[in-house]
Amino acid sequence: MCLPLEAAVYRRSNLVRREVGGHALEWDDKLCDAARRHSVAMRDHAFCGHHSPLRGLETPAARAMASGARFTGLGENVLFYERALSLRIAGVAMTLRASCLPGTIVARILVNQWLDSPGHRANLMSVNWARSAVGIAITTNGRIYATQLFAN
Repeated sequence: MCLPLEAAVYRRSNLVRREVGGHALEWDDKLCDAARRHSVAMRDHAFCGHHSPLRGLETPAARAMASGARFTGLGENVLFYERALSLRIAGVAMTLRASCLPGTIVARILVNQWLDSPGHRANLMSVNWARSAVGIAITTNGRIYATQLFAN
């Protein structure tokens, strides 16, 4: 079962793909499990990357297989986001953590971060993928760790 923010990032990713003539990717629960577990590991062990310090789960393929996913090709996007948004509403200045914003706004922020990176953009836009999923973990102070997996 995907969480609301995971679903929003997944929908935003498919929207971006369709805007340039690509096909939408199918949601995969097993990839979601692997992605979410990796995001939780990144949060709990204070790292952000494709290689995990957890024994037996070092690579995206190892994590996907441990969650029962089947694939012939696999791609992964990861990110760590902690920036806040400064606003002025009715003359009052305020700062909001990204994790406090509506899911559609956070999804746009996260997907845009991936699109701004050539390697992550290539994964997101590749015609080779058929399935995808997103896993999110958020710290108590609002830092967001996100993992997006792609498979065929």
